[in-house]
Amino acid sequence: MSSAMAEPLVLTHSYACSADTLFDAWLDPAVVKEFMCPGKHRVTQMNWDARVGGEFFLEMGCDDERHPHSGRFIEIIRPQRI
Repeated sequence: MSSAMAEPLVLTHSYACSADTLFDAWLDPAVVKEFMCPGKHRVTQMNWDARVGGEFFLEMGCDDERHPHSGRFIEIIRPQRI
C-alpha cells in the first residue's frame, strides 16, 4: 500500500435506519461484504481493520474481473464520520 495520500472518497446515500446502525455496519466486515457487492459481484478477498490507523483491503470480483480497493481508516467519529 502506498504511503501517499489519495483524494478522500465521499459517498452520499440515504438508508432507512438510524445513524448508529449504519455506522456500525461500516465497521463490521461481515456486513460490509454484504452491501459492497451488488448483483453478481462477490468479495474475493478482504482485510478490514476498522480502527484509526487500521488498513483495509477489499477485492470485489465477477468472472475474470477483479476490483481492488484499499486504504486506511484515518478518522472514526461515531456516528458521523469514518
